[in-house]
Amino acid sequence: MSARELITEHLDLWTGTVTKKSSSGRGSRKSLELYGIKKLRELILTLAFTGKLSHPLAAREDLDDLLESMAVERTQYHAKKGAREQKFKLIPDGNIKLDLPHMWNEAYFNDVIVYITDFQANGSFANLKKNVTYYDSPNYALLVRLTDLRHGLTESGNYKYTDKSGYDYLAKSSIEGGELVVANVGAGVGTTLSVPNLDIPATLAPNMFMVVLSEKVSKEYFLHYCQSPLYWDYIYTMNTGTGQPKINKTQYKNCKLPLPPLAEQRRIAQKIDELMSLCDRLEQQTSDQLEAHETLVDTLLGTLTQSENATELADNWARLAAHFDTLFTTEQSIDKLKQTILQLAVMGRLVEQYPNEISAHQLLNRIAERRRALIISKKIKNSKPLPPVAPSETTSELPRGWAWTRLGSIAEINPRNSGDDTREASFIPMPLVSTSYHGEHGDEPRNWGQIKKGYSHFANGDIGLAKITPCFENGKAAVFRDLRNGIGAGTTELHVARPISSAINPYFVLLFLKSPRYLREGEKVMTGSAGQKRVPKSYFAETPLPLPPEEEQHRIVQKVDELMALCDQLKERLNQASETRNQLAEAVVDSALN
Repeated sequence: MSARELITEHLDLWTGTVTKKSSSGRGSRKSLELYGIKKLRELILTLAFTGKLSHPLAAREDLDDLLESMAVERTQYHAKKGAREQKFKLIPDGNIKLDLPHMWNEAYFNDVIVYITDFQANGSFANLKKNVTYYDSPNYALLVRLTDLRHGLTESGNYKYTDKSGYDYLAKSSIEGGELVVANVGAGVGTTLSVPNLDIPATLAPNMFMVVLSEKVSKEYFLHYCQSPLYWDYIYTMNTGTGQPKINKTQYKNCKLPLPPLAEQRRIAQKIDELMSLCDRLEQQTSDQLEAHETLVDTLLGTLTQSENATELADNWARLAAHFDTLFTTEQSIDKLKQTILQLAVMGRLVEQYPNEISAHQLLNRIAERRRALIISKKIKNSKPLPPVAPSETTSELPRGWAWTRLGSIAEINPRNSGDDTREASFIPMPLVSTSYHGEHGDEPRNWGQIKKGYSHFANGDIGLAKITPCFENGKAAVFRDLRNGIGAGTTELHVARPISSAINPYFVLLFLKSPRYLREGEKVMTGSAGQKRVPKSYFAETPLPLPPEEEQHRIVQKVDELMALCDQLKERLNQASETRNQLAEAVVDSALN
């Protein structure tokens, strides 16, 4: 089966195998990885460099003659640079075995590289600092960094420069154009890029190798190899430690390279380009389909939250339900459905209202009386009552029996606990607070005396909300429960609310704090510098909160539990199907290679 047939016969598998990125955010197409196409690209490269993508047309070259010819090139290039050749140090058992056609040779990178250097080859760090000056504005020479090459050296780039003196001092790593650069430190270690022809003198920045290849090796062939699983397996083998990823020149030069005749290298590179172009088209088509699907899901879910009455909501839900199987086919679409459920819950659109229940207005009067009693008995601090919610502060009408209030009017904000210092309590740092709608949390045992100062306080039934970015945006919030001896303390990056009355269901408040509109509006009022932005206490305490009657709060929480459980079941089935597709893609790749 040809490579093109392999692509077309399994087209649905390559385009339909989509996974969630491990470090992704919430519910966005950008958080998806086109895993099937990724595996297809890896397959193409592996086939190419094991000789299964082309048919040999030339006789095998004598390896000794080839190595001797490249050695002459290496000597001449070092003389041109005024640099001394380094003796090659072989790393025993440091390589992955290559299974190659009998017409191919096997070489080390050292054999095909005529020159390799880096920034540090020009001198010690002290001398480099003394002799090289950097500039943000244009000067004599460009300091070429990996990030510049990734962005294509566009005119709008934010570049670094050095002067004529610095350029001359960095002569061993000066760049003419056409060289390769390789990241040797950091998360992208091993990344290989080509330097274009430049119209300005240039020299190499730190944290990279500069590589010049022999004329007996196709640069395009070599670059493709440096994207292949064979190459990356070797790079990962060299980076098994726990520190910052890095590779030195000796390790790099020990990497093995499948080496067919030069004409065949060029044909292979051309074939890879052709097939990768096909992958690009498949990737674009799949991305366009995912984008269209995402837009459709957003639009139809938006009609639910924008419905003006129960009749319109029922009509919009019927329209969505008719296409449920085609709409909710990804984890991201189900996550968006969950967000819509939360928003509908706090809008009073999930359960029926009963006119004979005690209204929220009556409930608020009782809470106000209880607050006054608690203040008189000095169980809570006396604070200025918050003003009633004005019509101008709200964007929608409430169902019958509901009332607008503020969290600071029905709860004590950021309360403090008291207890014996030797009493065991729960300690909860931010990583133990969940982002799930259930608001789970873990805890660690501590003596109260260890944690009573310098931390937020909470007790069973309190609600905590993460106030710092990105925890707030990710919906980190919890109802504290099963605390050791009923009390706890934890991260200071929490706002805490302690309901004044048992008529306030803390889980309903949690739904409100996790609802999309609350999080979206909260992002707008965050203060502080980038990476340290926080939602102010005023937003937590004073934002208008739609309060249903007590019994309806319980019904809403129960209904949300039921709907979220259904969403989780649907997501689990999707995950199982996705895992099956992933395994099938792996199996197709394995069968093609064996």
